Amino acid sequence: MAPPNTAFLNSEKLPSVESPRPIYYLLLFLVFLFLLYMRYFFRGKIVFAPFEFHGIDTFAYFVQLRSLYFDGNLNILSELMAYFGGDLENNFVLNPHGIPTVHWVIGPAILWLPFYSMGHLWTLMLNSMGTFYPVNGFDFPFQASACFGTMVYGLAGIFLSLKLASRYAPPKYAFMGAIFVWLGSPFIFYLLILPSMAHVPSMFTVTLYLYYQIQTWGRKRGSQWMVLGFLSGLMIICRLDSGAYLLTALFEYGYALKNAVEDRGKGVRGWFKGGVFFLAAFFIALAPQMLAWNYYYGNPFGISYLQEGASFNLASPSLGVLFFSSYAGIVSCSPILIFSFAGLFFWSPKEPGLKQSVIFSLIIILWFTSSYEWKMGDTFGYRYIVQSTAVLIIGLSCFYSVISKYSAWSNAAFLISILMAAWEILFLLQSAFGRVARDHTLGWDQIFLDKWKLFLYLIGMA
Repeated sequence: MAPPNTAFLNSEKLPSVESPRPIYYLLLFLVFLFLLYMRYFFRGKIVFAPFEFHGIDTFAYFVQLRSLYFDGNLNILSELMAYFGGDLENNFVLNPHGIPTVHWVIGPAILWLPFYSMGHLWTLMLNSMGTFYPVNGFDFPFQASACFGTMVYGLAGIFLSLKLASRYAPPKYAFMGAIFVWLGSPFIFYLLILPSMAHVPSMFTVTLYLYYQIQTWGRKRGSQWMVLGFLSGLMIICRLDSGAYLLTALFEYGYALKNAVEDRGKGVRGWFKGGVFFLAAFFIALAPQMLAWNYYYGNPFGISYLQEGASFNLASPSLGVLFFSSYAGIVSCSPILIFSFAGLFFWSPKEPGLKQSVIFSLIIILWFTSSYEWKMGDTFGYRYIVQSTAVLIIGLSCFYSVISKYSAWSNAAFLISILMAAWEILFLLQSAFGRVARDHTLGWDQIFLDKWKLFLYLIGMA
């Protein structure tokens, strides 16, 4: 039986796409290696040491992986006792069976699993050569392997974003967009400084989902709906709020149905089968998280944040913190993203409904996360925007493409972009050298004057 056909957009309606030259990928990789070297160069001079737990979030993501791999279950009680001793109540809630509940999603642990397995082999190999690392799933080789996995996923996400942005802007502007969003947003922090968080794995799954969704937009058959459904579930188990991007699939369904109705019902059956395939694959990918919720809360649909009483004020989100907070604001800490947002309005995809659904999805994520009671973060800038890095790169690429028509403005935009990216990096260095504290409101002297002092200090170090 032939797979159902739900195509409604012919290939000839789409513009030809100029693929990025290999040199762009090589340059991105070299930037990654340089930043990794600088991370090593500053070792011992900055607050964060490489590959260690920092806070409860990093620990919670990691121990789910450790418990699954070594114990074959999700009961992290032994890990908690080893890490926190008897002080569990301040960090975790026990369910009626005495099992600590984990409201952190399980997706990052699943993505880290292949690298964690390599870390196990690495530990055994090092021990066979005379070193001694406990084969307990906690020590340096295990943590480093998981963090290395984050870096691989992050770099792959940047590569996919470059290719995706090149559909809508010349590759050189897509490359510029990738570089400046990378350096000028919290993505750089979670890729290189704190890779044990979920933000970069989530960015990879969202990017992979959008890449496949856009590549097949309006031309999907049954198997492609199935792949998209699986990628949707994978995206959600890495960050629940990423589910907002399912609106893109919903919009595509809507256009497919509209096309079928206008064609006197032709294709409705294929559209229906495609939806069934999508949902089946979606729940297969979502199954690990549903099993985890059932294990902790006795309900496969027991969304953890709601089960543990998280507070969301959807009627009055903290838009001031979202845009202008001195430690977490988009405008105040990551100003390059202003150009990204502007560029999304210049974005002119030929895929019907794509632009509207992507922008609406981004708005929902920002509205929802800014309504959450917890406003702090490990870095400067709005960390909940990291998962949308691909969208921001598309926006910035389109901005550069439009502004390039005006040479004077183009040169000014390039120079301003350098300064904006440097602004984010200087925030991180201020924190890394202990000159300012994260998660606290900063004074004007810390925001402006101390950056100049730090710049002079770095010149002196060189």
